[in-house]
Amino acid sequence: MDIIYLGAAACGGAILSALLGWADSKEPFDTRKFLKSIIAGIFTGAGVAVSFTVSENPPGIRDYILAFITGSGTDVLSNRVMGALKK
Repeated sequence: MDIIYLGAAACGGAILSALLGWADSKEPFDTRKFLKSIIAGIFTGAGVAVSFTVSENPPGIRDYILAFITGSGTDVLSNRVMGALKK
């Protein structure tokens, strides 16, 4: 069950990052951009969850915080990469 919570923390980090980015942009809400962030969060959450399946120790609060930060960082990085590719 901890693996699901870690994946959710990573996905939540990506979603929060997307919402904060939208609020900072002062643009109208764009569902297409938000869905890209959700998809990035799902993949990040799955990656974090899989990486903890090989761990012998149960995850602690530090691991949940790091999963959340990983999700938010992945969202920011994916947006920067997409912006660079469009140019």
